[in-house]
Amino acid sequence: MSIMKPEKNPSANWGAEFVSAIIHPLTIVMTPICLLLITSYFVVVSFQTNIYSGIRSLSAALFPLIIITFIHIFKRSLLSSLGKPNIWLSFISSVVWGFILMLMLRLSGDLFPSYFPLSEIILSGSFAVLVFSYAEDVENNKVLSYYYGLITGFLLYIVIVGFPPNVFATGFPSGVFTK
Repeated sequence: MSIMKPEKNPSANWGAEFVSAIIHPLTIVMTPICLLLITSYFVVVSFQTNIYSGIRSLSAALFPLIIITFIHIFKRSLLSSLGKPNIWLSFISSVVWGFILMLMLRLSGDLFPSYFPLSEIILSGSFAVLVFSYAEDVENNKVLSYYYGLITGFLLYIVIVGFPPNVFATGFPSGVFTK
């Protein structure tokens, strides 16, 4: 072995190891966790407002999970189609959905201040689709395009527009999440 020309060992590619051992698992785990945490935040804030808003918010968060669990148990074929996506089409549509989801979080406080828990339904529904589509396609991993697309849409929105100010508008000291 020459000092100037090291041997090429394909398994010694630290970049590939880093991506497959750290970045990929973090993306797959953190995408639904982000949705779950933001949904939980909305529910907690609603309970801080009053018990009726809290129950309504919690119900809105549970509604998509219950519906998709029902479909998963009794009509699995409906979910199995989610596990067979065209990878590029599902990635691009998930990027768009992630961007729109962040936009809806920004607008939901203005459009539906406390009348309708739209944010909770949309966030929980997105979480449920990710988790149950993954459960249907564990072997093929084609649904991972949904995960990568959604998180890419979130990040793209934050880069272009900024973090939705009304997502964490309460419960923090003033100025923490505002300009």
